[in-house]
Amino acid sequence: MMIQSGCPFHRTKPAPQPQPKPDGQAPQQPVDSTDPAGLGQKLDNPKAGLIPCPWWRTVINNDMVKVDHDGNVSFKDLRQALKQTGVTFGLREVAILGVKRVACHMAGVPTGGITGFMNVLNMDRINVFDLPKSELMHNGDSGTLRNGFNQANLERLISYSSDGQRITAKDLADANQKQMEADPGEAGRKFGIAEYSILLNIFGKKDESGEKFLTKEDVTKIFKNNQFPDGWEKNKVGFWAFGSSFKEMSDRQKEAR
Repeated sequence: MMIQSGCPFHRTKPAPQPQPKPDGQAPQQPVDSTDPAGLGQKLDNPKAGLIPCPWWRTVINNDMVKVDHDGNVSFKDLRQALKQTGVTFGLREVAILGVKRVACHMAGVPTGGITGFMNVLNMDRINVFDLPKSELMHNGDSGTLRNGFNQANLERLISYSSDGQRITAKDLADANQKQMEADPGEAGRKFGIAEYSILLNIFGKKDESGEKFLTKEDVTKIFKNNQFPDGWEKNKVGFWAFGSSFKEMSDRQKEAR
């Protein structure tokens, strides 16, 4: 689903464990600034805190998929999570096929020719801990989940809100345009717009005029807390909804060039 740039995983030295207070009450565990939702602790693996996709982090944090100790998620669980978050059958199956191909590449399984195509169809799981090393990494991402959560990059992303409250397709297009100035490349532009289109359609809502938007609080809740926005309701996210948002963002960038 939605993927941002990352680099190979690394382990940091374990932090010293906090000692009980004199009255016998142990202090709370410190919050990891790069994993404020505590995915690493939830899955008992620090690699979980480096998963670079807000959709994946949110469905994992809300127990919508089962992640084994090695980081594997079955495609049965992925298909159900996509359905639960509003992705309709056609787009869901196209997404599944694409993710299966990525999973094969990450696992070193050939995908060329008839045999390779059968390998893709038969792939039954994807390792979410390996996503930062996958072929879907690209230039021009927001950097909010690159190498773990980054507060400064989140604040930069929401600063593109044109009215100071909401973030629309046009605002996200402007954010991507600015990101591409610092990290150019046409592939990054297309991937970035696609990711923002998915973000807006799955997690967003519509105002009275039909314009899709996220509030600044919504974006913070998704990226930082790995939670659905308050009052979230499942949208119908198919080819038309996704394509309309993608086109709106692309047209916005063409106007600005």
